[in-house]
Amino acid sequence: MAVGFFGKLLHGGSKVSKTINKVDPFVPKNKSEGLARDLRRARQKRKTSEVNLDNTLFRIEQESKKLKEMKAKGGRVGLKFGSKKSNIQKINETFSSKTNKKLSPKQMKIAKLAGNKNKIDAQDLAKLRGRG
Repeated sequence: MAVGFFGKLLHGGSKVSKTINKVDPFVPKNKSEGLARDLRRARQKRKTSEVNLDNTLFRIEQESKKLKEMKAKGGRVGLKFGSKKSNIQKINETFSSKTNKKLSPKQMKIAKLAGNKNKIDAQDLAKLRGRG
């Protein structure tokens, strides 16, 4: 039965639907019809762009979730090259005043040997060597 149906279609038998010969273009007759057409087109473009934006946001969200899951945690992750100082830290240490630096407890003991307790100077080092 099905073979007979398809055979009729292939060999020019009766058709299931009417053939589309032409599509009339929509040409507005006045200004208001033209504005209405432009409004319909703008709405359709907006809807399309909203769908594209939603798809993009969803894709970004999914990728960020995957990245969070894949990342290692704890320890020294992200310190591939060790705990080096950044260039900004180096510049600040180079050009900062040396009086602002605080002494460690060990350095404070050395500074107490002679003179100023907040600064290690040549006299302190001489006392340490036993020459002062």
